[in-house]
Amino acid sequence: MPKVSVLMPTYNQGKYIAEAIESALVQTYQNYEFIIINDCSTDDTERILEKYSSDPRIKIIRNEKNLGDIGNLNKIGDLAQGEYIKFLFSDDLLATPNALEGFVRALDENSDVSLVTYFYEFFGQYGTSLQEHPLVGKVGGYETIKNSIVVGNWIGGPSNVMYRKADFNGMKYDGKWRWMSDFDVWHKLLAKGDMYVIPKVLTKFRQHDASWSKDNVTNYTNFHDEYYYLKYIRDNDLYAPLKDDDEFKAKLKRNASRWINLIPQFYRTKKYDFLKKGIKAVFEENLVSETAVESLKKFAGKLRGA
Repeated sequence: MPKVSVLMPTYNQGKYIAEAIESALVQTYQNYEFIIINDCSTDDTERILEKYSSDPRIKIIRNEKNLGDIGNLNKIGDLAQGEYIKFLFSDDLLATPNALEGFVRALDENSDVSLVTYFYEFFGQYGTSLQEHPLVGKVGGYETIKNSIVVGNWIGGPSNVMYRKADFNGMKYDGKWRWMSDFDVWHKLLAKGDMYVIPKVLTKFRQHDASWSKDNVTNYTNFHDEYYYLKYIRDNDLYAPLKDDDEFKAKLKRNASRWINLIPQFYRTKKYDFLKKGIKAVFEENLVSETAVESLKKFAGKLRGA
């Protein structure tokens, strides 16, 4: 059985996938399986994968139908045989040949750690920048959960972490969180153990117009997801230590407050679905005066048929 499963779900990343694959194949740590699932790509991804079909280190799978981002993440996760799980998205890179070695060492030497992350570099269409983290070394699980919520998700996406398959068993990336699905998994893992932050750049995270993260940042789904995810955290017994935390409650209130400023914009641009969600969030967090409440209720009533 391999120690590590390197997992690469892909869809229409023919422009970048060869570079991503090569960054894994040059790793000094070699006790890994490498699984790639092509989710019915319509570009030249399949042609490029054919070039690697004879490499015994790589197992290439082609979906019969498109599963979408979350469906493909879950399928490839179910196929992993390794003790440790390492996703590498097909437009990202392992930054150095010893990246896997650093991950494995962190988990091998810290049996109470359930999630490992590290500094990473943004690169690509929008320039280059370094993402450092506010915490380094071993950090308590609940401390990390709180900090990553209050400060923002500095943990990163699937390409930026490694975790134990045993801790992940029974979990799924949840499709109801378009923007927060990985955050949800990281927090569930951190409810089981500690975080270890490696203060080195081990992954390069590519930004471009076709990337999943870019799509989420440029629409309002992330606002909606984050607000209801924070409410989910507040009401979930798994995260009971956070329920009465003042900084956490303030973060939830700030998130809901953003909707107030966006309501006029949603109306002008006829984004009525988001407009309704914004008004609902404002009511739920008691962010308006009693006089304004009645006006907003009347306004919301007019939108029911929109």
